[in-house]
Amino acid sequence: MVSCGVDIVSIKRFCFLMEKYGVRFLERVFAQEEIGICESRKNKVECFAGKFAAKEAVIKALDLKGIPLKDIQVLSSNGKPILKVKGDLLCSVSISVSHEREYAVAMCVYTEEEV
Repeated sequence: MVSCGVDIVSIKRFCFLMEKYGVRFLERVFAQEEIGICESRKNKVECFAGKFAAKEAVIKALDLKGIPLKDIQVLSSNGKPILKVKGDLLCSVSISVSHEREYAVAMCVYTEEEV
């Protein structure tokens, strides 16, 4: 079985949320490791927006409704996005994140072996 999810985020809107709610918003949505990664980037708002889009795409692909966004971590290994859900690395998931001036978009593909 293969399933996929996609999400797009307005970077401008995400910037507004970060300015309005600050650290409280970030700590509700992102794990500390994700916050550290994005804070170290030149374009940190794009980084946060891309990770948020990836989390939403993962929720759609894996049907993870009800799991807190903070428990879905979009990290990287050698520049490639990797996924941890509740601390467990999921190898059967591929994530792609892209940014442009106004939007961040992410796609998640999940492959499950049929028995």
